[in-house]
Amino acid sequence: MSKLKLNKEQAAVLEQFVKNVEISPYSPSPAAIQQRVHELESLGLEDLPEFPGISSPVRQYAINTLVSTMARDAGRSDLAPRELLTKHPGLLERADELEERYGLRPISMDELRRDGEWHEA
Repeated sequence: MSKLKLNKEQAAVLEQFVKNVEISPYSPSPAAIQQRVHELESLGLEDLPEFPGISSPVRQYAINTLVSTMARDAGRSDLAPRELLTKHPGLLERADELEERYGLRPISMDELRRDGEWHEA
């Protein structure tokens, strides 16, 4: 396997990204994920991947809502995702409704920057 070579700018961006990533120990079952995806589809949000081999934003939202619920139910609200960064127009248009229903707010990069929570390298 060949090694990936990054220039200084790419390495800095990757390092900043990794510093901001949180890993949750909670993993929802495939059946629970599919059920949540069906709920979201019933709201008019399609489970269509943007790129081959990568989960759709709707499926990613479904997984993260389940992880958030599992963490809160385990008494670990500190591990529960509160926001999901996305470009998906349907998720963003229904952010208030989805946050109310599932406790996880879809947000755009613009909203993240506006709220002052993103610090670019």
